[in-house]
Amino acid sequence: MKISRFVQYKTVIICTGNICRSPMAEGLLGHMLTGALKEMISVQSAGTHAYDGLDAEPFAVRTLLDRDVDIRSHRSKRVDDTMLTDADLILAMEDAHLVHAQRMLPAAADRMHLLGEFDTQQSGEEVPDPYGGTLETYQQCAQMISAYLEGVIDHLQKTIGGNQG
Repeated sequence: MKISRFVQYKTVIICTGNICRSPMAEGLLGHMLTGALKEMISVQSAGTHAYDGLDAEPFAVRTLLDRDVDIRSHRSKRVDDTMLTDADLILAMEDAHLVHAQRMLPAAADRMHLLGEFDTQQSGEEVPDPYGGTLETYQQCAQMISAYLEGVIDHLQKTIGGNQG
């Protein structure tokens, strides 16, 4: 599917509480997108069991600030049918999140993927939850997410036809 340069391509990233992994992935992807792709792609995150309005975890914020990505304004939200219906690409951190989204909206299952499916090393692992861990745990999580997002960007370039320049 090729997308016109001016059409907004919507990406939703989901985890459990929307305070660690998915806000980090949202911030990282938004930061990694450049050129035409940055103009054409909107990125949002949500949680399967999120409480609306919570801040991102302090270690998640600190980890991304060290990468020049600011997620201090992030507020958690629960994934809903509208987000899934409107999304062109839905990325889940774990198989359980994928199953949850598929049960919510079976018609969108073809647009849902485990983030690890985009791993250029072909490991396809789930992204482990850093919640309650050390700063180093969050840094390792962000590194894994960032590596997987490289594959997502390659996929987006092929799907949308935009470039990263």
